[in-house]
Amino acid sequence: MCNSYTQHSLAAEIEEDKEFWFEKVNVNLKNLLKKENKDTSMQRNMVRHYYTRNMVCNVRFKNMKKKLKKTLKKLKKMDNIDLLADASLVV
Repeated sequence: MCNSYTQHSLAAEIEEDKEFWFEKVNVNLKNLLKKENKDTSMQRNMVRHYYTRNMVCNVRFKNMKKKLKKTLKKLKKMDNIDLLADASLVV
């Protein structure tokens, strides 16, 4: 009789320990999930930030290319005018 009582109390103690560890593991997993969600949202914000910066830099680059192209055309046009002026002086 004493032996069955200890087995019963031992089984109950094992079940309590299981529940305790399950709760502890569950809390740990919840904390890990919160941290992962936080990291994921931070990464999304970083991706948006750098995507936006990249788009802004691309627009600036295109504008600078346009300005350079216009400036080179003006310089070429001025060189042609200077050449014509020099040619008219020579004649």
